[in-house]
Amino acid sequence: FLLSLCMSKIKFHQSVSVVTVYPDICTISLVAVGDMNKHADKLLFWEDVYGFDMSCMKKAVIPEAVVEVLDPNTLISTANVIKHIDCNTASTPDLEFSSDFTLTITTSTKCTAVAGYFDIFFEKNCHKKVLFSTGPQCTKTHWKQTVFLLEKPIPVEAG
Repeated sequence: FLLSLCMSKIKFHQSVSVVTVYPDICTISLVAVGDMNKHADKLLFWEDVYGFDMSCMKKAVIPEAVVEVLDPNTLISTANVIKHIDCNTASTPDLEFSSDFTLTITTSTKCTAVAGYFDIFFEKNCHKKVLFSTGPQCTKTHWKQTVFLLEKPIPVEAG
């Protein structure tokens, strides 16, 4: 989404002196997930594939993000915005970043994954500001969420 927005600005708006791009703000957020059933489906599955131990496949699965709709009841932390992007000034290099983050755990359980999603905002010169979220706590979208599975669940405590 963001890359295509940057490319369209370059392609279509270079001859215009003042352009406002909509959505004008985008945020990227992370949240902790505690879903032992999904963790078992994606990783423990490899321990017994029709009677064969294929545990070695876990190493191939872990680095691959899973794009799916999360059950909001599996969220075990507050969300943390890791990137705030002004779509009117952002360029392609702005989309490559790293970010330190902290997630505040709300439920004592085991953390099985960290999930990412984005929110977009229509704010500049808007009498009625509009928000569109791809977060798991909102209405499902075709963008879903990006889930980064942990190899081993981590016990966490609320707070």
